[in-house]
Amino acid sequence: MARSWPVLGLLLLLAQPGASATAVAAEAASGRMRLRFDAPSPHAQVGNVVQRLTHRLHWFEIQSWLRATGGRFEGHAVDVSRETFEVYVPRRAPDPGGYSLFVWIHAIDDGAPRNDWLPVLEKLGVIYIGANDSGNGHSPVDRRIPLALHAAHNAQRRFPVNPDRVWVGGMSGGARTASLVAVAFADVFTGGLFAAGADPIGGRRLPLPPLPVLRQLQERSRLVSYTGHADTVNMLQVRQTHSSYDRYCAWYHKPMFDRRTEHANLDGRWLKKGLLLLRDGRPRTTAAQRLACRHELEERARSAIAGYQAAEPDQRAALAKKMDKDFGPLVASFLRAATDGSG
Repeated sequence: MARSWPVLGLLLLLAQPGASATAVAAEAASGRMRLRFDAPSPHAQVGNVVQRLTHRLHWFEIQSWLRATGGRFEGHAVDVSRETFEVYVPRRAPDPGGYSLFVWIHAIDDGAPRNDWLPVLEKLGVIYIGANDSGNGHSPVDRRIPLALHAAHNAQRRFPVNPDRVWVGGMSGGARTASLVAVAFADVFTGGLFAAGADPIGGRRLPLPPLPVLRQLQERSRLVSYTGHADTVNMLQVRQTHSSYDRYCAWYHKPMFDRRTEHANLDGRWLKKGLLLLRDGRPRTTAAQRLACRHELEERARSAIAGYQAAEPDQRAALAKKMDKDFGPLVASFLRAATDGSG
């Protein structure tokens, strides 16, 4: 069942039955294959996905609506057993910690990797997995994000994967969706590679994640973007995105710029650069500087609370929205009390 989620009046989805896992074709031990999976990711439950991609004031409204109507979020928007995934498993043996895992959200409905990616995936020991029917025409909340979460969950169940090297990526609209996933689910993915698009933290589409997830973003995530110099619209958006990574003390982030292209996907050469940054990139800042960044962020949140408390009543609604956007989990308890929300 797939629906778009209106901003208000969310429709509840019922849980869907699972099915046993099968391979569409006879499953090989390595190389290219198309697979089905049977294990839904617990992270992909409808309520969890909606909550992580909803600013807190709106989430409080949704909770009030659910209580008033007796509704609840149940199950998954996508029955993973009905979906197919394009997979590449290197023929080489995994590293001692396991293969790296790269979950791809494409702009089109074909989840298969580019042919010039295969030698890179092989050499670096990276398993690739991309869902079919997950292109730009599908809802991120209903379909694209759940499929990425199901892919990561099932790949780790089936193959020897290093849990410290679980990455998400995408192209164009898929890159923007992947940038949401990498932040909102930094407890699932340890990094992201975004080709020709990315959304900033704190923007309309990407609230700050829950505090434990934000801490993982700040302590381990590697976030890498690829943009053509002539891709003027996305160039500005990507710069804003990396500025937001600085503002919220992300552990490591790196923009890559290709002077030869406009709005384009990664070729094999740029994929290799990006994957190596996801694997080996190190922060330019010291541990003390990163801790100071977090303390400064917390101090700004406290100042925002003080400003709200000192403001006139007719100013507070606008201030609350700005606090929610800017500080999310750092002010969530205060906002819930200040707006008369309840658990």
